[in-house]
This record gives sequence, structure tokens and C-alpha cells, in this order.
Amino acid sequence: MYGSFWGGGFDSITPLARLGDREHRLDLVEATEHDRKADEDYGLLARLGIKWAREDIRWYRCEEAPGSYSFDHLEPILEAARRHGIDVVWSWMHYGCPTFVNPLDETFPDQLVAVGERFLAWLREREMSARAVAPINELSYYTWRVGTLGSWHPFARGHGRRLKEQLMRAHERCFEAIKQATPEARVLLIDPFYYAVGNEEDPASMREAARVRESTFEALDRLAPLADVVGLNFYYDGQVECYRVEGEDGYRRRKLAAGDARRVSLVEVLRCYHEPFGKPMMVTETSVRATRRVPWLSYMTEQAIEAIEEGLPLEGMCWHPIMDVPDWGELRKGAVEERLGELQLAHSGLIRLDRTARGLRRTVSREVERAVGAQEAKLQRVLDSQRAEAAAEAGEVVEAAA
Repeated sequence: MYGSFWGGGFDSITPLARLGDREHRLDLVEATEHDRKADEDYGLLARLGIKWAREDIRWYRCEEAPGSYSFDHLEPILEAARRHGIDVVWSWMHYGCPTFVNPLDETFPDQLVAVGERFLAWLREREMSARAVAPINELSYYTWRVGTLGSWHPFARGHGRRLKEQLMRAHERCFEAIKQATPEARVLLIDPFYYAVGNEEDPASMREAARVRESTFEALDRLAPLADVVGLNFYYDGQVECYRVEGEDGYRRRKLAAGDARRVSLVEVLRCYHEPFGKPMMVTETSVRATRRVPWLSYMTEQAIEAIEEGLPLEGMCWHPIMDVPDWGELRKGAVEERLGELQLAHSGLIRLDRTARGLRRTVSREVERAVGAQEAKLQRVLDSQRAEAAAEAGEVVEAAA
């Protein structure tokens, strides 16, 4: 879609999180110094041969007071993308919003539309286009963090049903607004693929797994008609088994082992997503940690080639996060200002971060650079072959008609 099949996503989450008795804004762009080193980061993307990236506008920075908008903090990213010839797929809400915005309020969809419309106008003023926009990233996961755990703003434990309905309404409103303001922009629906199975010896676990799967696909079933591209976030640990611990009510979940026959492949998932909707698809997030990165990159590429050769409309895949981030999932209690900078770095990015006295150092290993180049080349050979076949068939049709 953007000149390379593989893209790179900068982790741009900005939730207001409750840790212990305090609330803290988790801003991964600041934590990784991406806001100050955007040019270096985009230069490394270009070195890897990656031609498109995912970013979030960081809503709480765009609207610091109700109805007062500023996008100046995005200028370095915009300039870096322009300088290095990289397209950006923007999202408007990556788990975060201003504190005065409550996603449970009836006004929420209009508030999200308002900031999004002004952002699109701001891009046009700078002669930049928004070729693809994702109004909300992973609304199902955000619903779980807010409604089940109660750990993110608006801290509404027990209100997940209502919140999810509001988020789906917001996507619907954003789709309409984007098509009116920028008809050429493609609207992305991005939600995680999460697959649960049970144990046949425990029928109740099978029913629990079915409930989880149904909940996972709820947003897709409703919103896919209001999207130009269906994006799925496909992670290795997104496939689990529901099991019960003796003496406990409810079910726990554990990751399915690598060799578990109940695991489903990416190609199987893409078939499942394509059959009912017939929409173009993207893998909008995928990654794995440390030494497994290159094998996973190879696996995902081979799966993509199989899907393309089967005729499934897969348009690209995004390694996310493209750059290491602090392991924010490990935050529990304490002052985030102190601990976020002390957390172990989750080395799942293709761009490695290391702490130094002068800040975070970025590096790309030769192994990773070679691997990305090799996998991209494999994909391009398949795509070029398909284009050549399509051109030949078109020529034969024209000649026959003549």
C-alpha cells in the first residue's frame, strides 16, 4: 500500500493509568524520546527499507483545554516522515484522551470527531495527505482495561458493555466525518485478534472460550462495513486456553504452547476475516521478543506469501513496536515518573534501545537489517510476479476484444 509490504509502528499509547492511589499519564512517545529523536528514528526506518509507519496524534496533547486545539507537537514527526519519504498511518485515540473527556459520556463520539477533523485540516495546511486513518486503536482491548481491570481512565470497572458501545458509536461517527472531510483517505478498523479454546473434558470451559471469541469479534462484525481496510493485531501470545483452578469461580487463561494443535495460523485467521466481509486486510501489529524476532519475521512473511498466493487481499504488515519500549505492562504501583525510566526495556522492536548517560541510544543490528531486507524481497518477488501475470491476462483480453 505504501511502497513496502512491511511497515513499522511507533508505540504511541497515552492512557491515564491508576497505579496504587495515584494517576499517571503513560506516554510512550516521551518515554522513548521519539518526540525529540523523530528524525533519527525515521532515518532508521528508511535504512531498513520500510516505507510506512504508524503513529498516534496523542489526543491529550492536541486538546489541552476543551475546544482548544494545537498540533505543534507533531511537527517533528511530520517533518521526519517527509524528509525520509515515509508515509504515516495515523490513529486518533490509542488508549488515551484528555482528562476532561469521558468516553462514557454521550458527547464522546462528537469530541473525537472534532479533534480528528481539525487534525485533517492541519495536515492539509501543510500539504500532507492522510492516506489512511484509524479512529480508535484496539477498542476491545481498551474496553477490557477500563471495564474489567478498572486501571485506565475513566476507571469504570463493571461498565465495559456501555463503554464498548460508545467506542463503536465513535468509530461510526468518525467514518462519516473522514469520508466527508477527506474522501480519498482510507479508514482502518484496528482490533486485536484474540483466540480462546477450552478443554473438551470440561464443557463449561468450552462455553467460556466461545464467549471470549464472540466478544473478540463483536466490534469487527459491527464495524467492518464502516471501514475500507480491516486491521488485525496478531501476536504470538494472543491464543489462550480457558481453565479453572479448583476452589475458584470463573476461568483463568494461559497461553497456548507453540506446538499446540489448537493454535490457528495467520492464513487461517485471514480466511476467517475475509470470508464474511471481503475487505482488504492488514496485519497492523505483530512482534515478538528478543531472539525470536527474526524467526517470527520469517514466519509472518511466509504466511503472508501463502495468503497472497491464495488470493487473500492482504496489503501489508506492521512490526509493532518497531522500536523497543519500557515494559509498561509491568507497572503496578509507585511513581511512574521514577519507575517508567527504570523499567526493563522490552526488546521486541527491530530498532534496539539502550540506556546511556546521554539518553536512549538507538541501533539496528546487521542481522535484523539483513532479515528485513530478505523478507521484503521475498514478498516483492511474489507481488511483482502477480502484477506481471495480471498485466499479461489484461493484454490477452484486450487483444481478444480487438
